[in-house]
Amino acid sequence: MDVEHLGTANDDPRWINTNNNSNVEEEYNDDSDHQPLLKQNIEYLPKKKVFIAWAETSNNSSINEHQNQPVTEFQLSVINNQPTVALEQQPEKRKRYSWFILIVSVIQICVFIAELITNWVLTGSPIMNLSRNPFFGPSSNVLIRMGAGFTPCMHTINNLTANSLLKFGCLNSTTQTYQYCTLKELCHFHDDSQIPNQWYRFIAPIFLHAGVIHIGMNIITQLLFGLIIERKIGTFRLIVIYFASGIFGLVLGSNFAPEGFVRIGCSGSVFGLIAVAHLDLLYNWAHKKNPIKELIMILITTTIDLSIGLLPYIDNFSHAGGFFMGILLTLAFLGAPTNLRKGNITESNMYNYDKWYNLERYRPYFSNRPKKWWIWWLVRLIAFITVITLFIILIINFYTRMFKCSWCKYISCLPVNGWCDIGKL
Repeated sequence: MDVEHLGTANDDPRWINTNNNSNVEEEYNDDSDHQPLLKQNIEYLPKKKVFIAWAETSNNSSINEHQNQPVTEFQLSVINNQPTVALEQQPEKRKRYSWFILIVSVIQICVFIAELITNWVLTGSPIMNLSRNPFFGPSSNVLIRMGAGFTPCMHTINNLTANSLLKFGCLNSTTQTYQYCTLKELCHFHDDSQIPNQWYRFIAPIFLHAGVIHIGMNIITQLLFGLIIERKIGTFRLIVIYFASGIFGLVLGSNFAPEGFVRIGCSGSVFGLIAVAHLDLLYNWAHKKNPIKELIMILITTTIDLSIGLLPYIDNFSHAGGFFMGILLTLAFLGAPTNLRKGNITESNMYNYDKWYNLERYRPYFSNRPKKWWIWWLVRLIAFITVITLFIILIINFYTRMFKCSWCKYISCLPVNGWCDIGKL
């Protein structure tokens, strides 16, 4: 390799002239105040001069600090005379795995098996007859016993909680028949106060399912969307969206569904994942291979699940609430749409900074951003504030019942055959 030095040590820039396609494997080290030339195998075009852009610095210590740093994408793009890309669009170096979705799916299947075993012990059969449970699963009594969302177990209800004459149907493990029991026996209160305060019923129903059909549809949809989404957005953000969507759906149903309705299933969490898929498609529409096909598949899945939510024993509030929460959390936590990610990368990003307190590493991310990018950050902030506000308002309303909606029940049922009266106490 022939190296042509143009000027003294202070006369940057420097040029490299190659007369063949050989690789660069040597160091250019004639000046002590400059770092070694890149020691990577970089192919050059014949008889082509490539300009090396050196970062401007005020002292030698700054240069020495970055010696022996790995080569960045910016350096390679300058050497190869290629255009740079935005930081957000650079390929992810660390491979992500979809371990959370697999683990939570296995847990839900194990819990469902426990439901069937419990129902078998109490009734002599793992599933109830179709007149009691059309989804081929256990009785509602077993589901309440294992932590299903059931309002009388969660907070005091006027003219109901203190009514000692009010009896519920409970399964007797000895006679394997139904008999009357009190609210304390139904909810399995562990103290003598008999005050319903089982707040964990906002979380536990995510792992419970009504039957084989119910868990089968949820698990398939969960794996279909969740495995891909977890690899794209990372496990931590997926966990936040998954549980926040599921819990919010249960909280919404607790506010507006009949008080005797048994709420179970991870449908709210699944609809949160579907919401992420919707926005991801819109964000990256231009980069999808077949966006129309993907959109049709998502819309069909959403329509089928929402329609099933109108059937008896299915809480459509969890579906709607999970989807809405998934939209808000996607806006708040995920990246901006592709057309808003454009920004100039400056020479200050030429090195791989490894000092967290060095503000230079963050400057390229915020420099030369368009106004619409900053507006999008405002949208994300508003979405996050809305999430917190909705949780606070609905939880307070659940315990105080300041706001009631008589017609909201039709979101979760069809007014035929008394379906909308299921769960009334």
